[in-house]
Amino acid sequence: MAERVLVIGSGGREHALAWKLAQSPLVQQVLVAPGNAGTSSCGKISNSEVSVSNHAILAQYCKDHNVGLVVVGPEVPLAAGMVDDLMAAGVRSFGPSAKAAQLEASKSFSKSFMDRHGIPTARWCSFTDAQEACNYIQGADFPALVVKASGLAAGKGVIVAADREQACQAVRDILQVRLHSLSHALSQSVLLS
Repeated sequence: MAERVLVIGSGGREHALAWKLAQSPLVQQVLVAPGNAGTSSCGKISNSEVSVSNHAILAQYCKDHNVGLVVVGPEVPLAAGMVDDLMAAGVRSFGPSAKAAQLEASKSFSKSFMDRHGIPTARWCSFTDAQEACNYIQGADFPALVVKASGLAAGKGVIVAADREQACQAVRDILQVRLHSLSHALSQSVLLS
């Protein structure tokens, strides 16, 4: 284990990771970036102001500050390839590669993966056009009342609709909101199951 560990993230999961890592006698210091109020100053744990959005700067910070291991918690930096970039720069990191993180980052990818490998999952279909999705909902031989925004939605991307009209409204809301977001405009889809 490394003497100095950097945990990436600011939520409860990262707080728990930092807390457990700090219990190891092999770890002298746990830095958390950006961290939260609970990790700001807690024994061997402290927050770091290093930018986590620029992987090259982060890798250099780790080298300059003798960080022996980086543990990446949140899905967004994992899907953005943080572990891949840090490892390529010679910084030991724990977390899935960007390709492996797609299982969490893209519901369409996950469902396709499960279908390809015979892993049981609910019936589903993916759409980028709201009208096509609503036509599917109205004509499906199963309720089709679970609507999911594909992509990272911070746990907020699933709507369990009470009826077909509410499911269609959820589809319209998801696609309309995402079309106004430039970062998702070209790749947004909804899944119905």
